[in-house]
Amino acid sequence: MESELFSRIIFNNTIALPANMHKAKIDSVVMVVSYDTLSMYGNLDENHNITVHEITDIPTFGDSVFSDTPIAKSSFNIVGRKSLVPRPKDSITILSYLSDTITPVRSVAQIRIPMDTVWFKQKFENIRTIETNGSLQNMVKGFSISSDSRNSLLGLNFGAVADDATNGINGIYVFYRDTTDFKRIYRFLFSPFKYSKFNSVASPSLSSKINSKQEGESLLFVQGLDGVNTELTFKDIDKIKGKIISYASLELTVANIPGLNSTLYPYIPQLSIVYDTDQGPVLIRDISDLLTTGLPISLGFGGTLLEKSGTQGSYKMNITKLIKGMALGNIPNKIRIIVNNTNQRPQRTPFYGVKHPVYPVKLVVSYTNPPE
Repeated sequence: MESELFSRIIFNNTIALPANMHKAKIDSVVMVVSYDTLSMYGNLDENHNITVHEITDIPTFGDSVFSDTPIAKSSFNIVGRKSLVPRPKDSITILSYLSDTITPVRSVAQIRIPMDTVWFKQKFENIRTIETNGSLQNMVKGFSISSDSRNSLLGLNFGAVADDATNGINGIYVFYRDTTDFKRIYRFLFSPFKYSKFNSVASPSLSSKINSKQEGESLLFVQGLDGVNTELTFKDIDKIKGKIISYASLELTVANIPGLNSTLYPYIPQLSIVYDTDQGPVLIRDISDLLTTGLPISLGFGGTLLEKSGTQGSYKMNITKLIKGMALGNIPNKIRIIVNNTNQRPQRTPFYGVKHPVYPVKLVVSYTNPPE
């Protein structure tokens, strides 16, 4: 599995852009990014060789969060590199640039990627003529960040708090001296627009099972990012039409596959369910109603890993409103089980299939007959 991040930069309106930056002596330029510990996945002791490319051709994006649109970049236009083993919980010590004496300053965990100062000076030599973010982005169209790690995915936090102009730490920091040799810092911010491209290739043993109804009788799979979903069709909904449905639950049991390392590659933390319409996928009401009220979906819907004796665990989900809608004919009887926040979560889980002899997929519906 490979993942690549794209973003643009904007001006920091809380700080005046130095009019004399084009005449300044650039000491260093550093891209700073926060960790997203919830999106760390795989062997976290593995080394990451991070590469930052300047993007020169902007593709047409079909989605502001995830798309399969490739990002074109020149191998000769690498503007930043960093080799590291992730330490998302360790604070770091930074030497204060603005101090007359070298002063160590303790800071939160972060990734600091040195940028090419020669590239920066050439690219930003006309910065004094740039007044808008649009003009800035015409000059520097964007950046992509990627890593060559084989068994680990690095979680990066580009949320609003981490990007914040006042309290956040994300950005491109320019450490320079003005014409009077006075030390200064300017921080370019990341644009709110973010784009991630994922590319995963299933192993031969897995690819032979994907999209096979026969294989789905014994094994099912759900994976985040651009991975597979599980599709279920409820064929016996007619049996409960006209009934008074009080509760319905769906349970999937995790398949015990020898050699699967659930410690290194933990199972999905939260499942979700959608159904497809002509307008696109729709989140089921059992989840969307909870989100509307601000409640965690794990409380009213479930979908988290539970202990189950003799197994690797199971996921149980409250789908009462979904089944009621199917019984009324308002909702299709086919659903897809996906990773919640699939565009940010790489985890995967194998499940026993619909005809497994011991732990089949279970739909349990509690109902009463209407009064005569």
